[in-house]
Amino acid sequence: MHSVLGLLEAKESTAREWVEQAREEDSRIAVVLEEAERTLERLVIAREAVM
Repeated sequence: MHSVLGLLEAKESTAREWVEQAREEDSRIAVVLEEAERTLERLVIAREAVM
């Protein structure tokens, strides 16, 4: 049977992995968001130029 300390260490390790995965996903999302914002800005400029 696992000790309480061992169980806590295992859960901590899992949580650290989860945090790292979330940070990596956050970085990918930030890149996509920046690209979407640039596209939106170009479209707004184009629309205003046509008006």
